[in-house]
Amino acid sequence: MLNNIGIVVLSCDKYYDLWNPFFYFFEKYWADCPYPIYLATNSRIYLRNNIKQIHSNKFTTWSDETFTILEKYPHDYLIYFQDDYLLTKKVDTSIIDSLFKKMILYNADYLRLFPLPGPDHSFKNETEIGIINKNAPYRTSTQCAIWKKNTFLSLLQKCETNWDFEINSPSRSNDYLFLSVVKHTKDHISTHTYPITYYHKTAVFKGKWMPEVIKMCREEGLQIDTNYRKVETNFERLYGTLYAASPKTLQHVYDFISNKYKTLLTKRIH
Repeated sequence: MLNNIGIVVLSCDKYYDLWNPFFYFFEKYWADCPYPIYLATNSRIYLRNNIKQIHSNKFTTWSDETFTILEKYPHDYLIYFQDDYLLTKKVDTSIIDSLFKKMILYNADYLRLFPLPGPDHSFKNETEIGIINKNAPYRTSTQCAIWKKNTFLSLLQKCETNWDFEINSPSRSNDYLFLSVVKHTKDHISTHTYPITYYHKTAVFKGKWMPEVIKMCREEGLQIDTNYRKVETNFERLYGTLYAASPKTLQHVYDFISNKYKTLLTKRIH
């Protein structure tokens, strides 16, 4: 049974600069990982010990490329990672194995390993996992999770981005059993250890490195090319915080102004 699962690290060629940091932290915090590991991308070759590759050979949409990747993936279950989920704490393989066995026992289709968000209700007599409600926002979150491959395939619509998928696909998943590990309620999520624990904001946001991640990498002696990919500025951080806290009507105003500014900037450049 445990031979029927692997790890898929979903990426794309233009994010190749994340691969060395990702696998550095993966190997540091999950050195005894027993599962086959697949880096999924468009067509770029990456050579690293014990890393296999699956190429979509497409440059279309996230969902279309992901569909092709999963069709080529040889196992029935996968542990889904994205290339900027940099591990920050040790992974206990025995816990992952135990959760996977429970997933098989309950014939679940999805089990979220990093509870962002966590489950909505308790499930049977389980203390470690709970159930995610039908139509719950981000029910199909692309946080790290164990997926039944055929369920993932059935939910993909080839025209969607990954953000579209998270917003639109919960209603498509109502016939499936979705579970999540329980979220600790005290303190911030970053202070706790979960089955898979990584930098909770993701290392890259809107195409830019998070300053905290650059610091984390440099402390490990990793060289990051900030000419290829810029680092988020303090102004961008403040703007993002204000934007997230604003009502939708005000966000539309921000979007309008931002798009106007980008249009003017493009005309000046050309």
